[in-house]
Amino acid sequence: MSIPDPAILVRQLINLAEREREALALGAGSWEQVVVARDEFDSTFGMLERAVDSRALTGRERNDLVRLQHLHAENMRIADELRAQTGKVLGELSNVRKIGGYAPLGSSYRPTPRYLDSSA
Repeated sequence: MSIPDPAILVRQLINLAEREREALALGAGSWEQVVVARDEFDSTFGMLERAVDSRALTGRERNDLVRLQHLHAENMRIADELRAQTGKVLGELSNVRKIGGYAPLGSSYRPTPRYLDSSA
């Protein structure tokens, strides 16, 4: 199996890392998209590592590769933080729902609307 041109692989990694960063910064997409992007990045990165092992890369390309690896790791760290924050917020919301579901006067009881100017 021949290794694709390293310059093309580096460009693909840069594009993947930029897409990940934009999606995380904008809060767009889903966790499934992050997982797909991570798998795609890891696959492409693996091809580049094989190119490094076969000494097909120059010193500059190796530096770019290390920089991209750090950028990808930072993107995944941000994704993990966002996932944890989302879980925390959803947990807090479910606690609010549990408290709000308590109805001592019955579930069909509707309180009289109250207005700030007491016009009711």
